[in-house]
Amino acid sequence: MKRRAALCTALLLCLSAIALPAAADDGHCAPPKIFGEGVISRPGNNWESRLTLSPDRNLALWTVGNGFAGEQLVILMSEYRRGGWSEPVVAPFSGIYDDVDTVFSPDGKTIYFSSKRPLQPGGQPLEFYDLWKLRYSDARGFGEPQHLGAGPNSAADELYPSIDRHGNLYFGSNRDGEKWDIWRSARRPDGSFGPAVKLSAAINTADYWEYNPEISPDGKTLLFASLSRPGGYGWGDIYRSDARRGVFQPARNLGPCINSNADDYHPTMLWDENKLIWIRNFIEDPDWFPDFFITRYKLE
Repeated sequence: MKRRAALCTALLLCLSAIALPAAADDGHCAPPKIFGEGVISRPGNNWESRLTLSPDRNLALWTVGNGFAGEQLVILMSEYRRGGWSEPVVAPFSGIYDDVDTVFSPDGKTIYFSSKRPLQPGGQPLEFYDLWKLRYSDARGFGEPQHLGAGPNSAADELYPSIDRHGNLYFGSNRDGEKWDIWRSARRPDGSFGPAVKLSAAINTADYWEYNPEISPDGKTLLFASLSRPGGYGWGDIYRSDARRGVFQPARNLGPCINSNADDYHPTMLWDENKLIWIRNFIEDPDWFPDFFITRYKLE
């Protein structure tokens, strides 16, 4: 969603950039490369955002469109065939209402996303983004979207879902006002999700935005983005917190290998491959638009 509500690029342009060195190899990863160049990361004002890959890495889903410019936000899909990505098409469940931030469950059988689609067919589109899910399989394709209910959803925006194999759903929300924080909703035995709980001060700060959670399948490592924290490298940076005995520890910046003096956000970690995909947006360059970058990065 290109930072969409969760990361208002429009608001970012009102802030002051911090002039720090660009990202460099710190010994843990190689310099990043553009991911899916020409197909997924396309030239021009496409405003790609939040990428998810199926567990077998053969299907990619991501968002395109600039909502702040009045464009509709849609989910595109591409299949990996014969060593390359196919020409993107609009996903079968998208294209009518604003849809953003798809993510596969660890087993690949469910896709979670945010949408303004009506709660009932034929109804009015929602004013804010709610969380939805649908079933997916290679044989049957995409199922019908289902609203996640009042547990995680509220009268504000819920964006960028991520779920571990235990059923803990993480997402960003501005339900406390204009500030964005990261919340968690646990899946109940009946499959529904319980009330949302804001994560602790180890993750969420009082003065800065936290958004774009990316939880590991085992639930022990959380990546997320935060805007203009002291000691950061630029606009948005990506951070990491590890859980010890079920409690997340104070987050730390991923450092100059990943973060830069640009805007870095929307992390997608390929946990079994030690690779990180994320969005980098050189906001101060009028000829640059957000693209996906990838690098090998081992979270030790």
